[in-house]
Amino acid sequence: MLANAPAPTKTKINSLQTNNLETLKRNKRENSNKDVLEYSAPVFGRPRMYYTITPNTFEEIIFWKLNNNLDNFIFKFENKFYSDAKLNDARIGGGHIRKNAETIWNNWSRIYDFWQNTGKRNKIKIVTVSNFGSSLQNIESIELFEENSFIENKYLEKLWTDFNSDLPKEYIYIDLGVIEDKNDNFILNKLKEKYPKLNISYFEVFEKKDYSFFDKSFSTKFKIKSNDELIYPIQTLNYKFTFITKKWLNEDLPKLIDNENLIQNWKSNFINWQNEINRQINEDLSKYGNDERGRALKRTWKGNNINEIKNKLLSLNHILETIDSKFKLNEVYNKVQNLEKDINELKSQINKLNQKISEIQNSLNKNENLENCANIAGTISASTGWIPYIGTLISTVSGTVASICTVINA
Repeated sequence: MLANAPAPTKTKINSLQTNNLETLKRNKRENSNKDVLEYSAPVFGRPRMYYTITPNTFEEIIFWKLNNNLDNFIFKFENKFYSDAKLNDARIGGGHIRKNAETIWNNWSRIYDFWQNTGKRNKIKIVTVSNFGSSLQNIESIELFEENSFIENKYLEKLWTDFNSDLPKEYIYIDLGVIEDKNDNFILNKLKEKYPKLNISYFEVFEKKDYSFFDKSFSTKFKIKSNDELIYPIQTLNYKFTFITKKWLNEDLPKLIDNENLIQNWKSNFINWQNEINRQINEDLSKYGNDERGRALKRTWKGNNINEIKNKLLSLNHILETIDSKFKLNEVYNKVQNLEKDINELKSQINKLNQKISEIQNSLNKNENLENCANIAGTISASTGWIPYIGTLISTVSGTVASICTVINA
């Protein structure tokens, strides 16, 4: 009867092949996400155990180890591999796994360091070997299993997700912006503000550094620490997080600017010049008299000093350009909102002041009546009074305006 049975049709054969292929693929997917434990005991040689461990399981092993309880570690390790792993040999028993758990515990630094230098998205293979005449075992080798085959690490992926995918595979700086001060709580709160999904109770500030012009900011790293539950990989993040403190902006940055040699020299020269102008007004100009010759001398005196003020403003503008370049070089503008706008506004006011001075020069040349200088001073003062962090420059510009008024009204 079997001999007379009809042969399967081509359609049925294709269907069977498709089903078999799908089964193979499904089994491969299932096996790729499972830990595998193999055993070999050659007639001449030492028995070996081969642990192929998924990233998820290895993150759990780290969590158990950091609880610092050997008995608990052995219990969890045995339960994980004896109950959940794929065992390729019926001779593998709980006793073998318990011994291996203790071997891994005793060689933890070597194993953990290897894992930290991987991408944490590969299986790793650990081979243990028995010692003749002893119950002790050694770690024979640790290596990546299928180096170019990446599989899920749900703890790492949650970390990346909670960081809004800002954590790349390569080392970079991540900017946290401006915070109150470099206190750990301020830093952690800023981290939470930037990444609201993060559970910052798992984060610890690490390697905090003061402001440096090399890094263009303060900086810190973060450790992810062990907690009640495993949700992130327990590790030190190899990313430098940078920030600027409000204290640095409000106290230290103005001092840096005020103490610039260029500014100090300009201010010193300006004050000496201003004192000399005041002396000439009080002691010399009255001697010129009010006749035609005296008025001509006064106009010449005004013209000369107006030119001098223009030169001083040109010099001040060059200093501002230097500071501007330094800020750009050190990326301060990236950290401080509106600072570049404020610097540009101050330079703009200096240009406007120069335009006013040119108008005064034209009026002097034409022997016309001069406009009210108080209006100039009020305009400049109102426009620059709100600029933060650079009080010295504001005061010097205001002083320049006041000197112009003194010269014009002399």
